[in-house]
Parts: sequence; C-alpha cells; structure tokens
Amino acid sequence: MNQALIINGLLLFAGLFFLSRNLLLLANESRLKSYLETSPKGIVWVQKYGMEKAIQHSKQTLIPIGCVVGLALSGFGSYNLFRMLW
Repeated sequence: MNQALIINGLLLFAGLFFLSRNLLLLANESRLKSYLETSPKGIVWVQKYGMEKAIQHSKQTLIPIGCVVGLALSGFGSYNLFRMLW
C-alpha cells in the first residue's frame, strides 16, 4: 500500500511538472528558443530543420502531445490516489 501511494504520488507530480513546463514553453517563445538551443534533443531538431521550423513544429505538434501526456499522467495518478484513499 505504501509503495503504491509513492508511485501514484510521483505520477501525479511528474504529470503536473511536465504539464506546467510544456505550457510555459508554449506561452513564451524566448524560453522555447532557449530550450531548443541548450537541450540535446533541441539541438538535433535545430540542426535538422533550422530554428524557425523547429519552433513551429514544437508549437504545433510536440508541445501539445507533451501536454496530453502530462495531463494523462496527473489524471492517472490522482485517480488512483483518490481510489486508494477513499
């Protein structure tokens, strides 16, 4: 029981972390540009497509997918915590 609480709590907080990070990147283009310049994955995308296309692709597909994943993680964790505690 104790291990299940920890795992579901981690799911909840990881989902909230990823969701908030993705929403901040989506809202602030300078932060997204900085992320693409410093992140190893971002550097690969910039080298492959260029900065403008990498920003556009990130805003249109990658960040929304990340928001859905973060929402799913936090929803799954909170649902399981609710079932366990009530």
